[in-house]
Amino acid sequence: FSHFCRKRTIILIGGMLAGLLLCTTASAQGLEEKVEKFFQTEDIIDLRISTDLHLLSHERKKEKYQPAYCTFKWSDGTTASDTLAIKPRGYNRMEQCVFPPFTVNFKKSKDSVRRSLETLKIVIPCSRGPVSEQLILREFLVYKMYNLLTEKSFRTRLLRIEISDPDGKIKSFTGYAFFLEDE
Repeated sequence: FSHFCRKRTIILIGGMLAGLLLCTTASAQGLEEKVEKFFQTEDIIDLRISTDLHLLSHERKKEKYQPAYCTFKWSDGTTASDTLAIKPRGYNRMEQCVFPPFTVNFKKSKDSVRRSLETLKIVIPCSRGPVSEQLILREFLVYKMYNLLTEKSFRTRLLRIEISDPDGKIKSFTGYAFFLEDE
C-alpha cells in the first residue's frame, strides 16, 4: 500500500509540474505575441516623461539609471503611468545633442507587457526645430524600410514625446521620437 501511495504522489507531482510548465510557456508566448504586436502597430504613442533633465544632460557620461515618471497615451485614448528608469546612451549624439538619446528600462514596470519589453532605446532629435524633427522622422523611416528587407533589423515605434523637468529648471522638449529595439 505504501508503494502505491508513493507512486501516486510522484505521478501527481509530475502532473502538477507539467501543468505549471505548460502554463508558464503559454504565458511567455502570450507576452511575446504582445511585444510583437507592440512593434507591429503603427499608431503613434504619446509619451510624457518627467525626470531630472539636468542630471540626464549634464551627467550623461556616467550612464547611470535615474527615475523617470512616464505617462503613455495610446491611440484609443487610454493612458497608463509608470515610474521607470532611464539612462543616457550613444557616444556621438551624447556629445553633440541638446539632450542625449537614452535607454528606458521597463523591467520594474507595473504592466506585464511593458515589463516584457525589458529595455528600449529612445531616439530623439539632436536639437530643437523643424529640420531636426524631419531628420528624426527620416531616420525612423530608414529603420522601417530595413525591417521590410530583413528580419535581422531593429524594430521601432513612433512617439510624440514630451520630456520635462519636474522643477522646471530646464526647458522641456516636445516633438517626434521613436522607440528602438535594444540589442
